[in-house]
Amino acid sequence: MSLTLLPRRLPLLRANPFRLYSTSPAPPTTRPRRMPKPVDPPPPSFLALLDFLAVPKPAESAVPPLVAVALSHLNAPGLIANALDYWAECVEEKGQGGEGKALEVVRAREGLSGKEAKQIELALRMREAVFMSWPLVGFPKTIVSLSTLSYHLERTSPTLSSHLTSIERSLSPPPAHADPTSPPPLWNAVYSAHSPAVTAHLSHAHPSLPSSAFQHIYASILSRPGVLAPEEASLLAFASCLAVGTPAQAKGHWVGSGNLAGPERRREVAQAVYAVNQWAGAAVPRDQVPFMEGVEDYKGRWTEREQKPRL
Repeated sequence: MSLTLLPRRLPLLRANPFRLYSTSPAPPTTRPRRMPKPVDPPPPSFLALLDFLAVPKPAESAVPPLVAVALSHLNAPGLIANALDYWAECVEEKGQGGEGKALEVVRAREGLSGKEAKQIELALRMREAVFMSWPLVGFPKTIVSLSTLSYHLERTSPTLSSHLTSIERSLSPPPAHADPTSPPPLWNAVYSAHSPAVTAHLSHAHPSLPSSAFQHIYASILSRPGVLAPEEASLLAFASCLAVGTPAQAKGHWVGSGNLAGPERRREVAQAVYAVNQWAGAAVPRDQVPFMEGVEDYKGRWTEREQKPRL
């Protein structure tokens, strides 16, 4: 018995698979945002490290922001949140406050107590330092650090997080730098008489390095107004170079930061960043940074029972 095959219609359906359905677009679907898991409690050795640093006025000190930069390089965003919580508890009601627009903007918020305003200022300065360090520490690590900190604040301090987000959105960008071939004011303030030699050294390494440093690091990032002062921006460049383990660049920024920051402030920043790296087992040998006079070695280490920072 023979079978009569019907003409195949599947090619028509393949050519236009949606012809049997409505041509109206499907309504957009919105998935609820998935919150990452909470930040782990700080390991005991990390709390011992923060005790060693002994920051008396965390809302105005340069140590918390620049320790956050060092931890961002170590790819330890949870520890940044732990450090913020630790120092937020150390903030006092009176007698503290930074200089510049950061505290001025925070104090303008209504309904905030003195301690709440200073805690917001502390968080603002730490987040700003992590953001400003991205050209030196790395953009992917900066994304992870800031994202973790945002989720942590939303979960643990919703009111603080709301005020912080509003303040950050209100900050003005730095003034445009019209000529990428000329150094911006902050560059000249840091390098002073050494500016031509530093520029020539960068140009010898690669012809595009000077203009990239002028335009994309010093003009658009390190010159951001409103939160960190210029001297803190110069210390941020030094702290970043020390954290990532480039002694030659760290020495150059150590010398340059001396044109803006006092010796004691430079020493406490160097002490803090170097101690963080020593604790994590990532510090450069001491003989490679002999210029850091007065900086003590930190003997504490993370233990095998604790999770090692991911380098």
